[in-house]
Amino acid sequence: MPRYRIYGLTVESELTLTELAPLSVEDAGSADVQIRVASREHTPARPAEPGSFAQWLGASAILSQFEGTARFVVLHGRDVLVEPAPDADPDLVRHLLLGPVLAQALWQRAKFVLHGCVLQVGARQLAFVGASGAGKSTLAVALHQAGHTLVCDDVAALEWRERPVLVHPAMPRMRAFEDTLEQLGESRVGLTRAHRELAKWLLPARRFASSSLPLDRVYVLSEGEDFAVEPMGRAESMLELLRNTYYAEQYVGLFGPGAHMESAGALANALEVRRLVRPRAWSRVAELVRLIERESA
Repeated sequence: MPRYRIYGLTVESELTLTELAPLSVEDAGSADVQIRVASREHTPARPAEPGSFAQWLGASAILSQFEGTARFVVLHGRDVLVEPAPDADPDLVRHLLLGPVLAQALWQRAKFVLHGCVLQVGARQLAFVGASGAGKSTLAVALHQAGHTLVCDDVAALEWRERPVLVHPAMPRMRAFEDTLEQLGESRVGLTRAHRELAKWLLPARRFASSSLPLDRVYVLSEGEDFAVEPMGRAESMLELLRNTYYAEQYVGLFGPGAHMESAGALANALEVRRLVRPRAWSRVAELVRLIERESA
């Protein structure tokens, strides 16, 4: 079976992961995670719990059910069982597998997962987080256009138990809405949709990190009258890391608030967190890019 590299893990998969380049035999090594297509008897059903698509089956086992698409079981951070529904959109199955499902495997492997993008700007790795619609993807595309290297978009997997905090490369692509591509002058010719239920397009990265890197700083995006960069104290930094955890409510429901607080507190001690204020209009995105470049110098 082909093997791939994502989130610092070597993944062996029975499903072809078209978003990733297969590793050569020399680079593949042993698999950290195995993805297998399973039959229904291997992915036991449970009644869906309101407000959550994931739940425990037992110790270190998580079941996710996506009606009409697939069921997934993640075991001990090592095995992922996939049961696609009949006539499921394969793009949507892979989207769920490579995003929220592999995030569960990262949680089981004691990784901290931020909902945001990371780019290498100069000699620094900078993470950008914020509420939905804050402009994380738009900023990622703009920084990449300015010559900076993509590390990850949407899912940022962090190794946090020792310093420096490491961030692992994800997929060599960015997701952006059509109006973002138009505003930033990116053609849609040759691009594909992420999947038929998401109105975002996949933009291949021209520069992509090839290995895990130390994360230097986290910026929390927010809107204001003009540009500003504001330092945060430890308590506020910790709150933003808690708030911007990937699927935070699900993580807390599975692992408890204590584990969440412990990891966010350790990261708040190890990382510099700043609030990055920008005007609402993206017409000044070039100024924002220059501000970030000055900050990273």
